[in-house]
Amino acid sequence: MGSTVEALHRADRRGAPGPLVQALLSRSDVAEARTTAADEARTRLISPLANRLAAEGADDPVGRAEVLIACLIGVIALRTSTSFERLSAMRPDEIGAVLEAAAQTHT
Repeated sequence: MGSTVEALHRADRRGAPGPLVQALLSRSDVAEARTTAADEARTRLISPLANRLAAEGADDPVGRAEVLIACLIGVIALRTSTSFERLSAMRPDEIGAVLEAAAQTHT
């Protein structure tokens, strides 16, 4: 949960999603930028989470990690947009606890 909370704090300090999230969400015609961002997300976020989920006995740890990281990216993007008032008002540790609980569900 610590890295999730820190990612949310970083987005709060910036007032916007960071460059990795922006590149992943970009509709840019520059496929190389999206590919590089996706590779970085796999290396820094998805693989470590998938390894943790595999160690905990999760079914399809890579698929679960991709879904959970996609959720985190969506939370970061939508939280800073203020489209969802309650989400925007939640503390990073509250959001981290919700996402951590989702990661713990293996059924």
